[in-house]
Amino acid sequence: MEIVKVQVNSKNNYERELEIHLEEEEITPYFEKKYKELKRNANIEGFRKGKVPLNLIKKMFGKRVNAIVLEEIIDDFYSKALEQENLEPVNEARVDVIEYEPEKSFKFKATFEIEPEFQLTGFEGMKLTKNIRKVTNNDVEKELERIQMNLGSKMESEGPVENGDFVLIDIQELDPKTGYQIIGKKYNDIYVRVGSEDLAKDISEKLLGTRVNDTVDITRDLDLVMPKDEEKVKERLLVHIKKIEKVEIPPLDDELVKDLNGNYRDLNDLKSKIRESLEKRFKEQSEIIFNSSVKDELVKRINPEVPPSMLESYLNIMVENEKNKQKGKFDEKFFKDQNKSRAEWNLKWYLIKKKLIKNEKVEVNDEEVFERLENIAKLRNLDFPSLKRDYRINKEKYQWLKDEILEDKVLDIVKNKIQIEET
Repeated sequence: MEIVKVQVNSKNNYERELEIHLEEEEITPYFEKKYKELKRNANIEGFRKGKVPLNLIKKMFGKRVNAIVLEEIIDDFYSKALEQENLEPVNEARVDVIEYEPEKSFKFKATFEIEPEFQLTGFEGMKLTKNIRKVTNNDVEKELERIQMNLGSKMESEGPVENGDFVLIDIQELDPKTGYQIIGKKYNDIYVRVGSEDLAKDISEKLLGTRVNDTVDITRDLDLVMPKDEEKVKERLLVHIKKIEKVEIPPLDDELVKDLNGNYRDLNDLKSKIRESLEKRFKEQSEIIFNSSVKDELVKRINPEVPPSMLESYLNIMVENEKNKQKGKFDEKFFKDQNKSRAEWNLKWYLIKKKLIKNEKVEVNDEEVFERLENIAKLRNLDFPSLKRDYRINKEKYQWLKDEILEDKVLDIVKNKIQIEET
């Protein structure tokens, strides 16, 4: 049943215009209510309160009443029209009056944006390659070397820095173009081993040969997985070496292995356990990388239009988050320009994922959330009951974990509809 006389005009996939036509019987009650209220409360010289003639009230307050009442009418009937037409705006509507005959008829239009209409087509049967890294003897040896490093005794040194040395460093981010220090982007007392996976390879290479109190200016390309920018994003770092430690590595033999936590029988048993652990880790890493490529391919093939207002709102949220981190001078325009592609990609994936969840009727219940949480507790050696209580109280954390499971389910559905070649 039509409650509001409305015409819906679609300008494109995401812009809508509602033309709402109201008759006298629909708008009169609003005016009557407002005039009764004024008549009851008006204090006008020569009349008792509540006894002022209505025609005088209209003469004195007509223009003001018109403005107030029309705003109320627009708010009420715009909301009713949205509900009637099942539309959800993503921005504030622009309202234009088309036609108005005081207290008799009123026609206005509201223009706004919604999440775009698009089809989930073009991806079923697509072929993607999943690269699964095989564990090599060299991988096992590197892990053994890491264990030896952790068991070794450390001695301070003035340098020069060599692979395997531990360093204590301060890192200050600089603007890649101007060289000015970025306020809020200084990280003090980072303790890391040169040549390890914890420190980017190109940074490790630049630190080789340096000594205590040296400062190194490093410019590097950021390896961004998504979105795929045409130009590499540069990062410039000022790294100050505060301390260098050389490591005396003990021989790794059966006797030393038996002293390790893990109840290893001998060196071969340790190697076997390391291989199993690496196989599991590499498989998980391959899945993460493959999931990213699946999402990237879906965004590329389906490519929903992102409403400009939606993109602007998302960028504004990113700006506020970054401002809170930096606590200082901040170039908002530069930040938005740098992050526009990333924001657009995120919104496209959000729209695709939301539609897949709706179409495939994907749901996540409490039991699934807490099962995932229990696995996290085991992996990180945390107390599960305490962690569960924390997530029950913190709704934001709970929702984040629920969304993560939803995305995993969506990706599983997609992966069942495409061809995957493992290499």
